[in-house]
Amino acid sequence: LTQAQCERIHGAIMRVLSQTGVIVESEEAREILHGAGGTVHPEKRRVTLPESAVQRAIEAAPKTIRLYGQDPKYDVELGGRNVNTLGGAAAVTTHHLDGAYRPSTLHDLVEFNRLQDALENLDVLHGMVDPTELGEQYSPRLYSIVAATTFATTYKPCALQVDNRPEGVRDLFQMLVMIRGSEEEARRRPLFSVHDSNARPPFALQEENARVII
Repeated sequence: LTQAQCERIHGAIMRVLSQTGVIVESEEAREILHGAGGTVHPEKRRVTLPESAVQRAIEAAPKTIRLYGQDPKYDVELGGRNVNTLGGAAAVTTHHLDGAYRPSTLHDLVEFNRLQDALENLDVLHGMVDPTELGEQYSPRLYSIVAATTFATTYKPCALQVDNRPEGVRDLFQMLVMIRGSEEEARRRPLFSVHDSNARPPFALQEENARVII
């Protein structure tokens, strides 16, 4: 893109955020955005953000983020001009060597994790399948089970999904504390990123996703 094209895109984004804004279902998130310079429109649960608030957030964000493997040789620095590769992600069926498609299982997850762990050109591991055989009683903690399985089958940093509840984030952190040996070490050398607490198109952030991010 030319500089002029970049500026056009930037200008359009700033207009959308400052004039249209985003529906934010979480009251706590609306308060946080208000404290950062946003304007809350209570009747629509919508928040608009001036360009100055967006630029402050960009300037305050870290320019690089380090993820640490269970083995230090797999540590990764995200940012700058670095190029990193990520596995993935979350298929509910697996294509087998006999040509058949079958529902993905926990065993498939283990096998794919072992494959990704062995690939020299893959920096961050993401579970390639979501197990489907665990049953409804485990569904609220599916991604906690996936995370525990992943930590046990790779030495690399991980990109993890999370159940749409704060407890899911706490599950992951407690696993990290067990791996690192203390909360201090867990915070100093993070082993994973959570990357899929998504906005709902168009221009909406759901209550549960906001709670996970917070």
